[in-house]
Amino acid sequence: MKYPKQFKEECLAIYPDFKRVQELLESGNTFLGRILCDCSEDEIEIEDILKAKTLEEIKSKAMIIKKKRVLYQKWCKLYEKAFYQIKDGFVE
Repeated sequence: MKYPKQFKEECLAIYPDFKRVQELLESGNTFLGRILCDCSEDEIEIEDILKAKTLEEIKSKAMIIKKKRVLYQKWCKLYEKAFYQIKDGFVE
């Protein structure tokens, strides 16, 4: 699977130090979807909420989680486009 440049940039912006993500992006490996799926299940821990000094700290964590979920949704669309021809709700 060939990942578009913009998608690669979005992945690297969210996961800058995740070497495996970088490798999978470059090789076009679809296992990237599994990693993005697993990472999109993040949540804000109660301890993080209780320790937060400002609402901005919590909001920042929430925005990262949202970006991860949107990124995984984009991967799903890319995968669907690359591997399935969907017409009238059916896979051809």
